[in-house]
Amino acid sequence: MLLYAHSASDRTPRLAALNCGVIGRSAMPQRAKIVVTTLLCLLGALNAIALAINLSQPSRAAVRATSYQDLLRDPDFTRAVKTIAEQCSVNVDLAKLKCQGG
Repeated sequence: MLLYAHSASDRTPRLAALNCGVIGRSAMPQRAKIVVTTLLCLLGALNAIALAINLSQPSRAAVRATSYQDLLRDPDFTRAVKTIAEQCSVNVDLAKLKCQGG
């Protein structure tokens, strides 16, 4: 019967070499993973509840508190929007409107 005596210092470089190539291992402690996962689940549930309850307020125009549907039915408003769309360009990054002739 052959017995090999290995000390802890003999195994350390070998174990380090085995773990060196492992990709995707997280150094985050298990408790932190559970806390983060729980918080993300709670945030998702809160978001779902907010969507189900529909907490958003209906939009109103700045003039006469007109609703979106009323603006769509208003021929003057639709004509004005079409004119702006044809004559102007919008720089979304700068939130600027540039129109021809003005």
